Amino acid sequence: MRNTAVVSFGLSGEQDVFRSEATGAASILASRFGADPVIVRFNTRKNGDATVEALAATLETTGKRIEPSTDVLFLILTSHGSPDGLAVTAGRRSTTLTPSKLTEMLDRTGVRYKVVIVSACYSGVFIPRLATADTLVITAADANHPSFGCEDRAKWTYFGDAFFNVAMRQSATLRDAFTVARSLILRREQRNGFESQRSAAAASMAPTPQRKSLPISPIFRCLILVTGRWHRQRRPPRSDSSRPATRDRSPRRIDSPGFAARGRRPHWAPGAARPRAAARSRHPR
Repeated sequence: MRNTAVVSFGLSGEQDVFRSEATGAASILASRFGADPVIVRFNTRKNGDATVEALAATLETTGKRIEPSTDVLFLILTSHGSPDGLAVTAGRRSTTLTPSKLTEMLDRTGVRYKVVIVSACYSGVFIPRLATADTLVITAADANHPSFGCEDRAKWTYFGDAFFNVAMRQSATLRDAFTVARSLILRREQRNGFESQRSAAAASMAPTPQRKSLPISPIFRCLILVTGRWHRQRRPPRSDSSRPATRDRSPRRIDSPGFAARGRRPHWAPGAARPRAAARSRHPR
């Protein structure tokens, strides 16, 4: 019998929505998969329990409490995001959790099977470093787009509401939940009058490779899905030496401003470059 563990961190204390989302998401996954242990930490404007050091220590401790070769570790991170990573704002202290740093933390746990869910702008930057045959990565956006919904009065970001609060309560697998969430957010975009070319606010899911069959059920079964294309489009070319070997991380123009409703703001990190279309909503504030 395989067990699951849930670690959920609200890394930014600037808005209460990250505390609410970290807590609510952990509760839903714990109920859905019977997780034990379940560890939730979050930052506020005055206090900081969800630091980079605390995350590293929590992951290491959790890895020792479960069977690393068979059990599953769920990691939920919600915060502001930028092309460099996730904002960690604890009181007056601020830093960035980079994809390479998070990869090191997860490697040190020794846990084989992992599900990493990142709710933040530009959260797709974590996919190339984290996604493996045994690690499923689900993000609220790709590496070039923001996501939306960070407000003090909100309980969820838009992605968190669609994926955790709705889809995870009614779907049989993570694959089904992701598909439902994309559909929900697409309808929300259309309802707000935006012509979206990237459904679910460019939400991304890095599935396990099709050639690899994982001995784990029901979590990883039937997760062959969405974004092998994500890697192929952005992987540096191997044969044409005339093209640059590094991926351009500069924000691209967004043909659709996403699914920002009136008065809503994308939750990017302070100081991060804002895509022009997302910064100028068609709906006057």
